[in-house]
Amino acid sequence: MRAWCLLAAYAVALVVACASAGQAQIMRWTVPHWWLPGALCVHRHESYDWHLVDWPYFGGMQFEIKTWWSVGGRGSIYQARWSSPAEQLYRAYRVWRRDGGSWREWPTTSRICGLQ
Repeated sequence: MRAWCLLAAYAVALVVACASAGQAQIMRWTVPHWWLPGALCVHRHESYDWHLVDWPYFGGMQFEIKTWWSVGGRGSIYQARWSSPAEQLYRAYRVWRRDGGSWREWPTTSRICGLQ
């Protein structure tokens, strides 16, 4: 429950530090209030750990590296797996938006969570 409270705080405004050409860049973003619980449900069914590698997937949202890169993630699968939960949620949100509000990248778990 403590982890849920911590991550729920990200729903209001997330700050993610990303490396960009050798400089830190701060991105601020918000998500619809209903999106984060769905993402956290997907996480609970995808992975027990935000830093898990279950080849060819990694992290708390079990990204494929090509998906991670397609939404601006950097590094190899072993480097990217150490990204913070906030960074992973940000990339998941970008995937969701890129796919037109679809959870198609997480087909099984999105059905378990009742997401479209």
